[in-house]
Amino acid sequence: MKFMIGAMIAFLAVVYVYSYIKYKKRKGKNVDTVSDFRKKYLKEINYYKKADGKLDYIERKNLIDETQKMKELEKRDNFSKKLT
Repeated sequence: MKFMIGAMIAFLAVVYVYSYIKYKKRKGKNVDTVSDFRKKYLKEINYYKKADGKLDYIERKNLIDETQKMKELEKRDNFSKKLT
């Protein structure tokens, strides 16, 4: 009878120690799916934030004017780089 009670106490002690060690290991690993998602896909998130700027619509004429100005500036920069 004493052997049986001792065996139960020893078994419970082993189970308690095992579960305590498992709990300590898991405690260090928090599952935070949102932060994991942001870490993995941060580049894509930033890309879409940049793409979705404050400017929703631009008229065709303004777009053409801006692109022509940009091309002229690029040509000037390239020309000045060739001279130096």
